[in-house]
Amino acid sequence: MNFWHMQMHQSNSPLGIEKDILIHRGVIGLASWDTEEAGQQEAFKNKMKKGDIVAIKKGATPIALVEVDGPYFEKNDDIPYDWLVRRREVKILDWYRPELGLKLSSRGTLIRCDQDGDAESTKSILKWFNLIQSGKMKTEAIDLLKYKKQIILQGPPGTGKTRLAKEIAKELTAPKDLGSPTQKIEEFFKTFNSRKDEYLEIRKEKDKLLSDFQELFPKENLKDLTLESYCIGTGERDNFCWWIERGLKSLGYYFPGSSRSYLIYWNKATGEYSTHYNHSKVLREFIDPKEGMKKLAEVLHGFVNNPSTYDLNSLPFGWSFIIKVLHSYYPEKYFPTNGHKYMVNILNLLGIKSQGKNTYELNLMLQQYFDEKSKEYNCDMRNYEFVNFLRGEFDLHGEIEMISEKVVSKGEFKLIQFHPAYTYEDFVRGIVVETNDGPHPDYKVVDKVLAEFSSKALANKSSNYVLIIDEINRANLPSVLGELIYALEYRFDPEKPEETSVESMYSLRDEGDSEVSEGRILRLPKNLFIIGTMNTADRSVGHIDYAIRRRFAFVDVQPRLDPVHDSAKGYFKEVSSLFVKNYKEVLESEQAPERSDCLSPDFRPEDVWIGHSYFLTDKTGEEAKLEIDIKMKYEVVPLLKEYLKDGILIDEAKVKEVIHTISQ
Repeated sequence: MNFWHMQMHQSNSPLGIEKDILIHRGVIGLASWDTEEAGQQEAFKNKMKKGDIVAIKKGATPIALVEVDGPYFEKNDDIPYDWLVRRREVKILDWYRPELGLKLSSRGTLIRCDQDGDAESTKSILKWFNLIQSGKMKTEAIDLLKYKKQIILQGPPGTGKTRLAKEIAKELTAPKDLGSPTQKIEEFFKTFNSRKDEYLEIRKEKDKLLSDFQELFPKENLKDLTLESYCIGTGERDNFCWWIERGLKSLGYYFPGSSRSYLIYWNKATGEYSTHYNHSKVLREFIDPKEGMKKLAEVLHGFVNNPSTYDLNSLPFGWSFIIKVLHSYYPEKYFPTNGHKYMVNILNLLGIKSQGKNTYELNLMLQQYFDEKSKEYNCDMRNYEFVNFLRGEFDLHGEIEMISEKVVSKGEFKLIQFHPAYTYEDFVRGIVVETNDGPHPDYKVVDKVLAEFSSKALANKSSNYVLIIDEINRANLPSVLGELIYALEYRFDPEKPEETSVESMYSLRDEGDSEVSEGRILRLPKNLFIIGTMNTADRSVGHIDYAIRRRFAFVDVQPRLDPVHDSAKGYFKEVSSLFVKNYKEVLESEQAPERSDCLSPDFRPEDVWIGHSYFLTDKTGEEAKLEIDIKMKYEVVPLLKEYLKDGILIDEAKVKEVIHTISQ
């Protein structure tokens, strides 16, 4: 591959003619000149080859970088470009942008670059080309990641694998403009059809749930609740708190955080009923849970049967519990959401100010909006159907950001690092120890990094989530991933939930709980992407077996010359010569590397070649030289000696010669 820069216009050509020719004809070319210009014409015809890179310029101003894509030919009847007789077809690689800050020589019509030279034009063209190649690699990796869902960036030390992973993650998780929520909501109300079979079936199911609950716990009889019929934790489904938390979950999720939120609960650690109501003036005097239950039932009975007159602020319960209970008895008067932040997010979407409002007031504001819209459009919609629509369109759990009355959805990426002691319990789901009021601690199953991130992605389908696993091969992958090896390949599909979910060995539900199996479910959504990085020179780490390899795509990340600081390029080439015989061609084109005579036949140069990261600095002048010298002495030289000791490099004299050169 050769690099060139050339001008492509006549003295009287209009401004921008070069761009017109490239776009409309897809060629570069020269006019026919007298004999004094024959050398340039001969070079264009016979020395320029397919695959060469050409910077098109006007004077000293770059216009485009192109790749020669065809043989030389002549054409003189192409009006208005009939003067452009000598031609070659090209592919446009990039248009010049001032922020690139490149400088080209204004002299000459066609000049071939001396790639070993120090000319400003040569440096600029090489920099431009390498930036394009770097961007191309990132684009290809992103396209591959979107298809495969998980990739591994592999390469020798110092090639920028982690940096590339972060750049990919930032691009994938960049904010997205989801448009105007008002327009989407108006359209939903306008076109809603309650007679659709899907709505009729869901309504029948939810109506039965409410009917079953109210039949078990009629509001007129709440004062008769007992410890057995109220308390959760026994593993039975016939108690009031189980229905509020789990039985009616599809009608609005209530998450207590702890059984203590119910004030009285069954304590598995002590094997008896426990209370958690010392904060309540109404209940704190009752030491015996049975007596406390009588008073609690009385309070529950009072506010459920008289919500409009009862002093709800005096209740010992949290607002979320109060709202959930009231909605379970009055589903048309209370909105089916009870989380404060969740409701603030919905109100933000609706353009309704909510500052200074408590959770109960937020709920009433949402129900009022829903009632007004239903009336405006004469729409037979249930409030939970409206919530389901909002949940499918927007991330109601995260941060809602509005710009110019449009919703901006943000994804998220996270970086973790594997190591030999990393386990399934660190990565997916495991047991943690928590203190309690009793003499023995609680052992609780909790989601870890991957399961937590998956839950975020499932809750925000409009954005992407990227998990970067640095040094992915340093852990025992089959052990760490467990059953998720299957889920990596078969991402969650709501239409095929059983086929695209797996069961963990740990359940978020307690053993003995009727929903213990449901608590084992793990799902990896399609908007969750995984990027692993792997140092191919590290032979001390675990082998990636074929089952796991099949689920990842592998992307080679090799050393590059363009990021290397000018003061370190000589050092970089010296070191590269130890690994790659044709390093010059490899660095400046896409040729395959040939093993150097200094490198053991047991190793591929692609796996052990020391990368460009060791030769970078953002300093200038003497500070840059000082930092590069430190890197050579304390990073590169020790690594070369280690390679020599491990038999990776086998020509000791040559290695010592290079060490001497880069240590001066």
